[in-house]
Formats: sequence, C-alpha cells, structure tokens
Amino acid sequence: MKYTRISTYLIFLTIFLLLINVVMIFFIFHTVKVLENDASIVNRMGVIRGSIQRITKLELSGNRNHYTNLIEETDQLIESLLEDKKLVFFAKDYTDFDIENIIIIQNKWHHLKKLLATYQANPTTPLLIQILNESEASWELTNFVTLNAQEVAESKVSGINNFYIILLIYTINVLLVIWVVYSYVRNNLEFKASYDSLTGLANRHSYEKTIEAEIERSNRYKTNFSLIIYDIDYFKKINDTYGHEVGDKILIELSNLVKNTLRKSDEVFRVGGEEFAIITPETDATQTLVLAEKIRKEVEAAVFYNDIKVTLSLGVADSFSGKTISDIYRLADLALYKAKNAGRNKAEKHL
Repeated sequence: MKYTRISTYLIFLTIFLLLINVVMIFFIFHTVKVLENDASIVNRMGVIRGSIQRITKLELSGNRNHYTNLIEETDQLIESLLEDKKLVFFAKDYTDFDIENIIIIQNKWHHLKKLLATYQANPTTPLLIQILNESEASWELTNFVTLNAQEVAESKVSGINNFYIILLIYTINVLLVIWVVYSYVRNNLEFKASYDSLTGLANRHSYEKTIEAEIERSNRYKTNFSLIIYDIDYFKKINDTYGHEVGDKILIELSNLVKNTLRKSDEVFRVGGEEFAIITPETDATQTLVLAEKIRKEVEAAVFYNDIKVTLSLGVADSFSGKTISDIYRLADLALYKAKNAGRNKAEKHL
C-alpha cells in the first residue's frame, strides 16, 4: 500500500510538471506569433518612414512621375496598420505605439500630400519651406514609432531567449522526474514480482530463476550446489492458537534469523506459506547438512514473538543427486519428510 501511494503521488507530480511544460511551450508559441506581428509592424513603419522622405525629395527635384506608386503604397500601408486587428490586440505591448499615433501619422501624411499637390500647381518658397517642415515632422514621428517598435520587439526577443533557457532547464528537470518515476515504479514492480511482501525474502519466482541459473552454471563448470527445503513444525497450530497476525510476526522474525545465519553466497526463498528453500552454491549435501543443522539449532534456541518457541524440519539434496529443478526439489522434499517422520526438529539429507 505504501509503495502504491508513493507511486501515485509521483505519477500525479509528473503529469503536473508535463502540464506546466505544455503551458510554457504554448506561451513560447504565442510569443513567437507576437514577434512575427511585431516584425510586420516594424517593416511597414520603416517603409512608410522611407517613402515620406523619398516622395518629398522626388517632388522637390521635379521627378513627379516616379513617386505615384510610392504614394499609393504608403496609403495602403497606413490603412493596413489602422485596419489590422492584431495591432489593436498587441498595442498594449508598446508604450507609445498605438492607434492614436498611427492616426496622427495618417493626418500628417494627408496634409503633406495636399501641400505637394498645391506646390505642383504653384511652387513658392514659403510653400517649399512648409513642405520641408511637414515632411521632417512626419518623418520624425514615423521614425520615433518605428524605433520604439524595434526596441520593444528586441526586448521581447531577449526575453524569449531567456525563456528558452528556462524551458530547457525545466524540460531537463521534467525528464529527470519522469526517469525517477519510471525507475521507482519499475523497481517497485520488480521487487513485488521477485520478493515476498511479508518476509522480504525472495519468492518462488526468484527461486526458480536462481536454481535454473545454478543448474546451468553447475553443468558448465562441473561444480556442485545444494538445496535445503524447510518448514516450521506445527505452524498451523500456532496460527490456530494465537492467530495469523502472530504467525506472520514469527515468519518475519524467523526469516531474519535464517538470513543472518547464512553465508553471503547463500540465498533463502519463501516458496510457500510456511515452506522455505535455501540454495547453497558450490556446496555438496554433506557440507550443506552442517549448515542446515546450524540453522535448526539457532531456531530451536531462539524465542520468537509473544515468547513462542518454534522448531524446523529441514531436508537437503545436492545437484549430483538430481539433474533438473524438479528432481532436486523432489529429493530435498523427500529428505524433509524423512526429518518429519523421524519426529521433527531434525535436518536430514537425501542419500
């Protein structure tokens, strides 16, 4: 239950982090779209700024036939800025770049066009000065708006670059969390698949894998290993008398005692309710019987939960006696029943 609860928390944390990542990616996508619109506005303002100055110079130099298209283009660009719905939405991102400034530029532009048309019909020095002044004022306003738009766009680019770094770091963190969750869940599942939840000993599945590997190694290198099968004498009576909770406590304490008695190379498994197995690599049945007798005496001398005394019956067989997993287990099991038939609390080996 504890592992399941922790796994659930980790999975929800991962989902939460992924959702934040999605929001951040959407924000970047939205900002990129804003920057595209900013670039379009800056470009159009730049063209308007240049066109006003160029049209004035062409008029004053007498090259009127060359700027008709420029006038139409400038009109269209100013109208497009006023009609652009995106401009209204993004205008709040600018300090001075807003619809009012565009309207002022449009009014100045219309006034300049009228002055140019009047100058064509009646070129006078006062009118020339007025045209130059109006052209200069229009250019300064469009230049101010253009530069301001560029500054804001550059600030956004700088901000989004920093955001990319934050997103990269955050994505790495999310991947690390996912890896931790994956590792935790995988290890948890592997533990549950390989170990007994009550005693913490390796379970029957692990036993079968381990003894299969031992048989392969024994056949390859011509070495021997042994198997001990043991169970608790009259364990059903303990459960019936004291209850299963007490029986579980005894199983846990017994498992810890047996583990502490074994060599590092030996491994103990819970293969049934109160039935256990021990694999002893590179050890024959005679040597393993000595270990089994040591375990029997340790258990006999111990006092378990609720001051209960228990004894074990143990059976031993080695890989020279049987060639398959079932053979070795059957022979060790026969030795176990031999110990029980001899009065229990004994260790016997298959002859």
